[in-house]
Amino acid sequence: MPLAGPMLPPAPMLPPAPLLPPARLTESGVEITPGETWLLARLRDRAPVTAAALADGLEVPEARVADLAGELRHRGLLAGDADSLELSRAGRAAGNLLVEAGRAELLELLENWKCHDDQELGPVLRRLAASLVAEIPEDTRAEPVTR
Repeated sequence: MPLAGPMLPPAPMLPPAPLLPPARLTESGVEITPGETWLLARLRDRAPVTAAALADGLEVPEARVADLAGELRHRGLLAGDADSLELSRAGRAAGNLLVEAGRAELLELLENWKCHDDQELGPVLRRLAASLVAEIPEDTRAEPVTR
């Protein structure tokens, strides 16, 4: 028998957590904004790609992707011409440092958790750390965290 009354709306989505705590980002040595971190992480999986194709595939504004790409290019983290988004050697290194910083943060959070098989936990933590930079942040004009 159906319940009487209006249906409840779906539970609201929680806002995304910060990509990495500022202290952890500083420890990584990568001077980059949250928006740039997001794009760098997307390019680890998809490069080379055009800004239009990436924006379409991720359903985000092309202008936002292009602006962030310009900043990454200015920092030397993109290679090639302006039409193709591809990480440079420095960009790949920065992406790896950010994922490792996320992994370190997760390990610290899980410090008291007992796991009998670190070989199982390691790959899971790497995937989880990579996913921390999966959502594009709202403020793409934030200043990069510096040492």
